[in-house]
Amino acid sequence: SSSNPRRRACRAGTDRIRMYDISTGMIYDLAPDAPPEANLRNPAIDGDLVAWQDARNGLDWDIWMNDTDPSRWEERQLILDPAFQSFDQTNPGISGDLMVYEDSREGWTDIFLYNRSLSEELGNLSPTDDGYSQQAPEISGDRVIWQDAVGAQPGYYLIRMYNATTGGAYPPEYTDNAWDQSARISRNRLVWTEPGAETFHIYMYTTGAERP
Repeated sequence: SSSNPRRRACRAGTDRIRMYDISTGMIYDLAPDAPPEANLRNPAIDGDLVAWQDARNGLDWDIWMNDTDPSRWEERQLILDPAFQSFDQTNPGISGDLMVYEDSREGWTDIFLYNRSLSEELGNLSPTDDGYSQQAPEISGDRVIWQDAVGAQPGYYLIRMYNATTGGAYPPEYTDNAWDQSARISRNRLVWTEPGAETFHIYMYTTGAERP
């Protein structure tokens, strides 16, 4: 029914976060309470949770989320310490109870880790006071990767990895030619795009033992 706010059509001029249910063919609006002027970007999904960056307050970007189960629908904001809430939080990634995002509190973007079950920010995973941005975080299990301009060739990025269980980085970085917003991770495998002499190439790196 068009009167159902969870299924209403996209309003003109407004970004929406839409979910497609493969089993039913239904399309749902997961952010029906966002005002028309809101900017909604970069959705991430893991299991029953969808998160996105949201500028509905008109002042800065925040992370908002909603459940994929209609019985548990509730738009809610990721709440941080008030000292940091007014800075931009963007580009979320989710894996179980863990969430990663870019945060601008240092004046550029750093990668922060958050535990949803504890409602606790676990800290900055990337270098501080370096004058460079770290961006495009991805998470799978306890492994977090991001693209880092520190030490990379101009215009490219290193791919760095962090282990949320041990609290340490995986040495070394994997490439200094990663193309903007291209790195992805699933379990112990990373893929990314690198420019070649005439075209782009897809590379894969496996940490630890390879699966058959």
